[in-house]
Amino acid sequence: MKTVKSIETAKGKLIYTLFSEENNGTETYGITVMSTVFGENESSTVKDITSRREFAEKFLYILADNLVLPSTLSEVTEEYVTAEFTVL
Repeated sequence: MKTVKSIETAKGKLIYTLFSEENNGTETYGITVMSTVFGENESSTVKDITSRREFAEKFLYILADNLVLPSTLSEVTEEYVTAEFTVL
């Protein structure tokens, strides 16, 4: 796992990390959210979100701008990816 970018918000109590991994010969991106907002350490990771770095970086900023917590990271990721790739 290689860290690509990290963003701290909420006075350093929320940390969003974009990372890359090699997956079947393709570089894929995932995100980890770590929180100490409620006093104890909490974290969540979603791997293999996309192979497009621009998409992953944009999503990282959306998470940080909206202060998404580790407890809701997987649901928010599912909704965002589904909305991005839904054909109307």
